[in-house]
Amino acid sequence: MTVFVTIETCQGIVSETRVFLTDKSARKAERKWLKANGIKDDENRQGKSDNGTECLRLECKLEP
Repeated sequence: MTVFVTIETCQGIVSETRVFLTDKSARKAERKWLKANGIKDDENRQGKSDNGTECLRLECKLEP
């Protein structure tokens, strides 16, 4: 089974990790995070990432 994971960091420290059953749900959570952090474009996202604040979205296999 494939799951989709979002990992939110603040100043390089993991602040929240969530698992979703669909990519659509993970993308929605990522968009919500971007909006909450005032990120409107790739340049702004890179600037925040350089400071250790980012939201990663990954696709993973669920292991038993």
